[in-house]
Amino acid sequence: MNTIKLMVGTACFIGIAISIADAIKPSEKFNNQIRMIFSLIFLLSILTPIVTNGFDFSINQDVISANGSQYSEMESVVDNQARLITENNIANSLVLKLIESGIECKEINVSINIEDSSGISINSIELDSDDNEKSKKIISSLLSIGEDVIIIKENKND
Repeated sequence: MNTIKLMVGTACFIGIAISIADAIKPSEKFNNQIRMIFSLIFLLSILTPIVTNGFDFSINQDVISANGSQYSEMESVVDNQARLITENNIANSLVLKLIESGIECKEINVSINIEDSSGISINSIELDSDDNEKSKKIISSLLSIGEDVIIIKENKND
């Protein structure tokens, strides 16, 4: 980090010095040669701290391990939220399709699994509607899943 600070400070100082020298040069006769010399001086002044001090890009291992654990925790939370939102969106879409078919849906719960390849597999759909068998067939055809994935919820009042 000190090497970078030294490089930036040197570049600023040499840049200012070159600008002043360029402004007070006596004539345009040797303009190209002077610009080349100034460019070489500028380049050498930036490279000198690297050559003398070396350039170290090492990162403290404590920082890496702390960020790694925070990243995995955050990744887990984000994956869980994505799964919950997707489950709710699927459930809401199915409710709308059942309503369009004239079936009142009392309750629907969707359980999914999001794969590493971002594919979605539906584990189960719990359903409670006015016509459970018709709802089961509609959902099965909409999602191209087997009817065995759709579970009819037991009414507690029956």
